[in-house]
Amino acid sequence: MLDDYREHGYEVCSFSMHTASRVIVGLGAESVLETSIRLHRIYGFPIIPGSALKGLARSFAELIENKNETDATFAAVFGKSPPDASAGQVIFFDAVPADPERLQLDLDVMNPHYSQYYQGGNIPPADYLNPIPVFFLAIAPDSEFLFAVASRKPRLAQQAQSWLQAGLQEMGVGAKTTVGYGLWKSQQHQTITATSESIEETQADSEREKKPDYPEPIERITPKTERIPAQVLDNSRNPIRVRLLAKGYENEVFECYGVRNLSSFPPGTYIWVKIAEFDKKTQRIRKVSLAALWRP
Repeated sequence: MLDDYREHGYEVCSFSMHTASRVIVGLGAESVLETSIRLHRIYGFPIIPGSALKGLARSFAELIENKNETDATFAAVFGKSPPDASAGQVIFFDAVPADPERLQLDLDVMNPHYSQYYQGGNIPPADYLNPIPVFFLAIAPDSEFLFAVASRKPRLAQQAQSWLQAGLQEMGVGAKTTVGYGLWKSQQHQTITATSESIEETQADSEREKKPDYPEPIERITPKTERIPAQVLDNSRNPIRVRLLAKGYENEVFECYGVRNLSSFPPGTYIWVKIAEFDKKTQRIRKVSLAALWRP
């Protein structure tokens, strides 16, 4: 199928990756069992839907690289929402096993301890309740899958591949990603259809200066400042505590709201925050909330 797209003038970027942890896609889907896993409807091997991979690539671009539909490349890859709705110009294919010998399923388990309490009963959660194991299948670590994207514009295909690979490695795909599932690692050379345009862009990227390992502090903050760089100081409770990288705020500690998974924001992490409350009389920030993750 990928060869057919190439013959019709598409730039096809395909690459293989290995599971760095267990991966489970389709856990909440309907099944004869209590849990499920996404399988090919004819051949029965596990797959990862292209829609899930497109959503992952989009999430990475939004959360890590702070892109949105106002960015021309982002809009061209993923499309636009109403009222200026338009389709994306990149096709995300389903990921399929690349090597049958390296494909394995593991039997995993969830173990809810307070089922009666979660079901709305009057019994308070405590150790006298019996846990109820729930078994499910997951793709085992070190399984190899083939991923692919295609577009008539080589630049868009390469950018989509970059966002997808980074999302697989840093964010994960499928269920239970907050506890370490769904992560991938790259072990093989990427297979990319090279064109003069793609070669020139790759060379241009390599010639760019290396980005700093931390966001640059800003000189002045006004009520219209959209994003402010900050560093996490304490994630032991919610809201987390951060220090703003801005002139005049070096020695102040702020509570940062909007964080759900505390473990994803260890001390030292750099983030973008936005103004949640601003004192017009003193022209000072009073509260901030999470805007996005920062990436060098």
